[in-house]
Amino acid sequence: MQRDADRLTAAAVRVEADLRRTTGRPWTCSVEDFALTVTDGVLTRRVELEHEVEEAFVAPPVEPRDLEADLDADADEVVAYEVSEALTDLGLHWPVCPEHRQVMGSCTGWWYCSGETYHDVAEIGSLQAG
Repeated sequence: MQRDADRLTAAAVRVEADLRRTTGRPWTCSVEDFALTVTDGVLTRRVELEHEVEEAFVAPPVEPRDLEADLDADADEVVAYEVSEALTDLGLHWPVCPEHRQVMGSCTGWWYCSGETYHDVAEIGSLQAG
């Protein structure tokens, strides 16, 4: 199943909100034709996104009522991961767990920390400044 451009754009808006809130910088994240662009006006990174939804999100038995949420989670996960990787390529480490000071990962719509004690930190789009 191919990813939906509108879902990817919505995911980019959520990740951008987290990025701006936690860095205090004017980052933008945008998606056009499966290309993700991350920029603060000075630093810019462009990444091609995979066109296909990750198999785990759509493999049977997916309940029809869960499919929409699963597709949103897939979009959040791929955009969050690629933004984090793009920033690493630019020499920045983001997002960082406020408790363990480690770069966090993303999975099924959540930021998580695999620090000394694994824990979910926040839903993508809901990271707190600080």
